[in-house]
Amino acid sequence: MTPLPQVLLALAFLMKSCRTQSPPVVRHDAYDHRVIVIREGETAQLQCPVDHSFERNYFDWYKDSDPLNTDYGRLSISENTGSLRITEASVHDSGHYTCKAINGFGSVDVNVTLIVRGTEPIESSRDNHHPGSVDRGHSKKPSFVHLTKLHHPVIQRPVGTSVKFKCEASGAPEPTVYWLRNREALNRAFMSRESKQSKWGLHLQNLRVQDTATYTCVVTNEHGSINASFPLEVIGRARGKPEHMSLHPENTTVMAGETVAFQCIVRGEAKPTIKWLKQVPESEAHYQEQTVIRLGEEIFRMLTSADTVVQSEGLFTNRLVIARTSDSDAGRYVCWAGNIDDFNFLSAYLSIIPTPSMSTTPVVIIISVVALFLLLTIVVSICLCRHCRAEEEHSSTAPQVPDKVECHTQLLIEGQHGRQVPKTTSATAYTPPPPPVLPPLLAAANCRLLPPHPATMMSNQQWRLSHTPLANGSRHYHTQRHLHYVC
Repeated sequence: MTPLPQVLLALAFLMKSCRTQSPPVVRHDAYDHRVIVIREGETAQLQCPVDHSFERNYFDWYKDSDPLNTDYGRLSISENTGSLRITEASVHDSGHYTCKAINGFGSVDVNVTLIVRGTEPIESSRDNHHPGSVDRGHSKKPSFVHLTKLHHPVIQRPVGTSVKFKCEASGAPEPTVYWLRNREALNRAFMSRESKQSKWGLHLQNLRVQDTATYTCVVTNEHGSINASFPLEVIGRARGKPEHMSLHPENTTVMAGETVAFQCIVRGEAKPTIKWLKQVPESEAHYQEQTVIRLGEEIFRMLTSADTVVQSEGLFTNRLVIARTSDSDAGRYVCWAGNIDDFNFLSAYLSIIPTPSMSTTPVVIIISVVALFLLLTIVVSICLCRHCRAEEEHSSTAPQVPDKVECHTQLLIEGQHGRQVPKTTSATAYTPPPPPVLPPLLAAANCRLLPPHPATMMSNQQWRLSHTPLANGSRHYHTQRHLHYVC
């Protein structure tokens, strides 16, 4: 029998073998596109946050997409962790670095941006003198004092014009500003053009189509860093105003928790910039300053959507999908389409129907049943009351007929000597019929039975008694009754 420790060891080996049948995995606590800022002359340590638990990985580093040569003494790569060490870093070491972790089943890339602050002073400008920018006397991480506001989702400029971005901040010690272009540090070749960098700003002049990019300012000190991004699009030639080709987006109503999709179809000479906005109240305007813009008197927040799709020649489509909707998603949504000439927009409203709470459903059912029972009880009671009242009225209007009629008659009997001798005989007791029923025709005419006067209850006008002789010598008596109706 195999000992238990050996079985457990074999299972552990199998589990390890199974887990290594995959490419390297980035640690869950890591994040991509990090920005590291150091001073010139310091040592930079760029980590490659890959899980090293089960498989030996091999590492390659790239700077601005070019492989690094670690033969130089200042650069070294750790065989165990894959981290890149740069000693005595210089301004030339600033750039976009990529760590590629490789094993026998694949590879994974992790990006990081290194900014090396130079010791030479930055070009002086009138932006340099802001006494309120430096918060002296206590330690404080950076915070923005003046930031270029976005009045449109994308800043658009024609070729040959200029644009200026500003990121003034305060902090203690005084923070430093660094600029990135598409998450990469601005290189000297770019800055040698007609572009100027001041203490808090970046001024790009004589723009070209190639300058289209997202520019980011990174403000940092020893207590932390903040950043803001400015998307720039340089337009080569004039274009017509984008035109919405349908009623999309449309007003939509969904249940809470459902998924909703807005669609925007735009026509233009060239591919326009399409962004989705959501109107927000004034109280939310200070949140996420780079995603909040003001259009006239209204404030909107930019949303993330899918890329614009070319549907056909000159026709472009963009969709906004909101999954698992909630009450906070309700409101006004705008499809903004623009180019260098002008912009256009179309809005729609999203309404959210809240999902009924499971705890209130039984209460509603109980209340409904009780209300229905009370309603039926009231209806039955009314019907019974009306029926009883009708019987009382009917009984009060019925003629007062005696329960029994005694009929007496006097017979003349011829005697033996030819004389007629009167003889009184008594007839069989008679029980009158029940009260008469009003004929349908008279009932339709709203007639009623007129009750007889008590004095004439048994008069000949009301009752008449007649008889018919029978073969056996007996008589059969008949009762006739006269009824009076008033219509």
